[in-house]
Amino acid sequence: MASLSASRPDDSALISSALRGDEEALNELFSRYYRFLHFLACRVLGGREDAQDVVQNCLLRAVRNLQQFNNDGAFRSWLARILVNEAIDLLRKRRRRPQFSVRRVSTAASLVHRDADCDSVLGIPAAVI
Repeated sequence: MASLSASRPDDSALISSALRGDEEALNELFSRYYRFLHFLACRVLGGREDAQDVVQNCLLRAVRNLQQFNNDGAFRSWLARILVNEAIDLLRKRRRRPQFSVRRVSTAASLVHRDADCDSVLGIPAAVI
């Protein structure tokens, strides 16, 4: 069991290497937590639909802010916090976007009716209507 831990560097060693520009260390670090992050994203978002995008955004934000990571805490918890914030941002954007349902569109369409008198004034032939 000791040989397994000796061959696998801990997170803080990988973070130090990644901060020095070691891409392999960064890839190893993220590959350790990818499945966990994807699972967490699915749980927070309620499905797999946007989980991949949220995980990618999380990893991008982690790369940009890696130098701000406090090595006293757990890297996994730091990544989880970033992911949850990304998921919340996505959910907020969805809420702000107007949602149209078929029912609303059909109701709105029924409110817009053709007025034969207006059409004749505008010179629109009845055959076009």
